[in-house]
Amino acid sequence: MNTFRRSWPHLMILILTLSALFLRWDLNANTEVIAPVRSDAVDYYFGAYNLLQFGTYSKQVQPPDQAEHVAPQPDALRPPGYSLFIAPFIEFPPTEQMIVPIRLLQVVLSALVVALVCYALLPFVGPWATGAAGFLVAISPHLMSMNTYLLTESLYTFSLALLILLLSRFCRTAHFGYAAGIGVVVAVSALVRPTSLYLMLVIIPFAYFVWSSRSGQSRWLPVLAMTLGFSLVYAPWAMRNNTTDLAETRSLSIDTLHKGMYPGLMYRGDPTTFGIPNRSDPAFVVRGKHLDLVVREIVRRVKEEPAEYLRWYVVGKPLMFLSFDIIVGMGDVFVYPVSKTNMFSDPVLSATHALSRVLHWPITVLALVMMMVIWLPSMKEKLSREALLFFRILSAVLAYFIAVHAVGTPLPRYSIPIRPITFSLSVACIFVLMASATGKQTRL
Repeated sequence: MNTFRRSWPHLMILILTLSALFLRWDLNANTEVIAPVRSDAVDYYFGAYNLLQFGTYSKQVQPPDQAEHVAPQPDALRPPGYSLFIAPFIEFPPTEQMIVPIRLLQVVLSALVVALVCYALLPFVGPWATGAAGFLVAISPHLMSMNTYLLTESLYTFSLALLILLLSRFCRTAHFGYAAGIGVVVAVSALVRPTSLYLMLVIIPFAYFVWSSRSGQSRWLPVLAMTLGFSLVYAPWAMRNNTTDLAETRSLSIDTLHKGMYPGLMYRGDPTTFGIPNRSDPAFVVRGKHLDLVVREIVRRVKEEPAEYLRWYVVGKPLMFLSFDIIVGMGDVFVYPVSKTNMFSDPVLSATHALSRVLHWPITVLALVMMMVIWLPSMKEKLSREALLFFRILSAVLAYFIAVHAVGTPLPRYSIPIRPITFSLSVACIFVLMASATGKQTRL
């Protein structure tokens, strides 16, 4: 009996992971993306191709005739993580056979996210709540659909889920190796998507307190370990950019700051420009070449309409970022248009999609509540010290992502990789509410 009690949570996690794998595999096998190598995917594809063909990382598009290809000038518009991920499968020109193994690998990584999140939560919330969080990750239609694209979401979600697991282990053990691993994983995620570049500034303060409370050694050891782990992985990319004559390209950081300044993501309130207000602004191209011009324009607008922009940046942007429907692209849970999919016709997939849509805002609200109440002094009476530290880190990480996109462009697609964090905090919130109702400390 004791053996069963110890083993059944692992069996549950295995079943949830295999179920997630089946759902993702089924959707992937029955979904066809129209022209999958388009827009952002073109940059990732040619980044990989030019790296393999010429040893140069560049998004420069090569002509259809391979005999006319020339070595491009290196650039740094996008970090190289996803291009390196797809590089082993690259063919020219891109073919369906090339895309198949990439999508399948993303399906596997997406299913493993379930296991990573479950094992991160299990020591704190017990098997039933762990199963609930794992179930939410498994049925998430966004986490399923993104595997069908040559986009960063699947790989980035996996890296963040691995980060969640390492943070859990570090909070429980204060092990030096986990601290170094956290730095490495954050660097890898930053090489996939630059949003993570300053995430270490959020995590390091927690490492300082976790280590000092458990080991009695120098508080700076985990800070140094995380910094070293991050630097070893990210420094080569930074050094390359600082020592190489790079092609002039637009800046994604300026772009996201610039595009995000339009209230409601509409140009002068015109609903026909929703999601793409920059295309209707005649001054956008010239202004977008210089950061100081963008900042001046934002400051000018805020001074002229302070209430409007306060609502947009403080309330409107976070709500849009956390929304269910993708607003730039096909819509619902799809980015690029698909010619066929069984998301809405398959009984199981359509049911999980409908359930996820119904639960989306209640789960999101619970996560946001937990993100705030976890900092109350009374939480010490309801949670173990390790759990308190872990969920405070998660809440800080969620706040970081919300803040970054509140400053930039709050497209709902960008919130997909943090869904596992949202699900984890929502489950934790329910258990805190249970602890408050019973007056007892939960396993959290």
